[in-house]
Amino acid sequence: MSIAQTVQSFAGIANEHEFYGHHYLAEVFKGDIRALIESWQLAEETAAQAIIDGTVAEETRAASRAPFKRLGGLGGKWFASMASHASLRDDAELLESHRLLHAPMLEALGYTLKPQEIELQGGMPVPVW
Repeated sequence: MSIAQTVQSFAGIANEHEFYGHHYLAEVFKGDIRALIESWQLAEETAAQAIIDGTVAEETRAASRAPFKRLGGLGGKWFASMASHASLRDDAELLESHRLLHAPMLEALGYTLKPQEIELQGGMPVPVW
């Protein structure tokens, strides 16, 4: 497979203005992410075996799924929530709906949300995650 074809085989990765060299994406990048993907697979297998052995609950298996699998499972729920989000008009409801809409995606990527408000200018709080 040519370098250009290999570079195009990574779904979701666009090499804008050739920021990365073709050689890096075709050869080195695969090795760089291999260990990470293998660690995700090992965590899934370990959790599955622990469930079979009866040493942990089913929730542990869901938490140990690879990020790309967790994200893949969120699509339907996200679009359904987006439809109800679009009909809201109250600012407080919109803010809470926005947080509920995006929290599962951020958590699937490993982020922990800590909603708070900071005041950059007197009397004008800014919501921050």
